Amino acid sequence: MNVAEIGTVYGTLLNFKGAYDALEPQMHDEPYKAPPKAPVFYIKPKNTFASDGDVIEKPVDEAIVMGGTIGVVMGQNASRVARDEAMAYVAGFVVANDVAIAHDNFFRPAYPKRARDGFLPLGDYKDKSEIHDINNLEIQIFINDEITQISILSDLIRDIPTLIQDASEFMTLSAGDILLVGTDTNAPSAEPRDTVRVVVPGIGTLENTIGGGRQ
Repeated sequence: MNVAEIGTVYGTLLNFKGAYDALEPQMHDEPYKAPPKAPVFYIKPKNTFASDGDVIEKPVDEAIVMGGTIGVVMGQNASRVARDEAMAYVAGFVVANDVAIAHDNFFRPAYPKRARDGFLPLGDYKDKSEIHDINNLEIQIFINDEITQISILSDLIRDIPTLIQDASEFMTLSAGDILLVGTDTNAPSAEPRDTVRVVVPGIGTLENTIGGGRQ
């Protein structure tokens, strides 16, 4: 996907049931006291954008995790969109890797952990007209040709139309913006010289290698 054409990219936390359930007991502790009622978003700024084949630099003395996901690419501006109309505002879908430094702050997004240079590679794109069963799209992560995680969109707490509805309730999603559907629990880590491949059958692939040594 041409990164020059991308608007704002929004990541979504705690949208896979497994990720939510793993942290649900902590949601009742201070300072949160209760699970979030609205989706929790964060921004992946332009410095994070990367392409298929680029090197993902691993910071020195930090573990990084591979957040294979799907990006929903908006085709037109969406504000206060009803769920049953949401897909009319979508242009298509892109394979993405929402890379992050490993951390345990999932309620208040830790931008220094998620916004490093090159921490959002984007791969193959498909027009929505070519995707016929969104809820059963599968996200596969391979590291050095070994499969390390499989997630399926039927495990989302908020499916794509609901996510668009809830996001557009309080902010306009503009044409060219990307809404990442979220990442599953136990995202695999990667080390320098590893090859990481995110595969979404029906959409395509994204492959990057891990570099090392960046401060």
